[in-house]
Amino acid sequence: MTPTETMWFATVASYDKAESEGEMNESHERHLIVTFRHIDGLLSEAEQILATAGSASPFAEYTQDSTPVQRKVLHDYIERVRQAMNRALTDLRLPRPAPVCGAMWAAGGRFSFTQIAVAEMEPQCLRGYGALSEEDVKAINEIVAELNATLERLIAYWNKGPDADLQARFARLEKTTEQARLLRELERVATAHGLIEFRSALTMLLERLENQVFEVGVFGRVSSGKSSLLDAEIGPRGSARGWRQPRDVANARRSAYTGLNPLDRPP
Repeated sequence: MTPTETMWFATVASYDKAESEGEMNESHERHLIVTFRHIDGLLSEAEQILATAGSASPFAEYTQDSTPVQRKVLHDYIERVRQAMNRALTDLRLPRPAPVCGAMWAAGGRFSFTQIAVAEMEPQCLRGYGALSEEDVKAINEIVAELNATLERLIAYWNKGPDADLQARFARLEKTTEQARLLRELERVATAHGLIEFRSALTMLLERLENQVFEVGVFGRVSSGKSSLLDAEIGPRGSARGWRQPRDVANARRSAYTGLNPLDRPP
């Protein structure tokens, strides 16, 4: 008898023994695990439908006819079903499949595929379907450019990882400065209303609070004493370039002093 035949007969014998003793075999366990996974998938789809119905998506399949209270109660019932399945897996000693990866990593893959999909909308990818007018080419290029610009900002935010959680960083700063509380409230409002355009400015202000570096601008006419005032207060730490000459913004003189960055520039 070959090793393969020996293994086959041993497997059949174990199944026969399990059936005679009324015990679950591997096929029973696999069927239960697959069914539990299918149930969980259906419940997740139901949650997704309730959460995204009525969204701004141009391909929305469902209207939002549920109230926030209904969605919350339904979610709680779904969690009860999941708890029951967890108990069943434990009682039956069935193995739980391990997660494949982290959610952020998986989302990053989808973002990359989205960029590829946008690239396939470019006019040169549509030539196989026939000629396009110059007006159509211009319109499609503008759409692609807008989508790419937004996706680039999205991916830049995703790349920041935990540092993108401004609320957590504000919470740490509130122990040392009052301004952090105001910025935290502004961030909450921006997040609640989808005002992503303000996130870069809030991030810049937060970084300055964290680094304790501020800029103070000194404005005035040429040779009116701006640099002399700064030199008297903090010493001649800046560049002497442009002395007694009009300066533009690029030629502004910077100094560094205990976390304060005076900026000597023209009016």
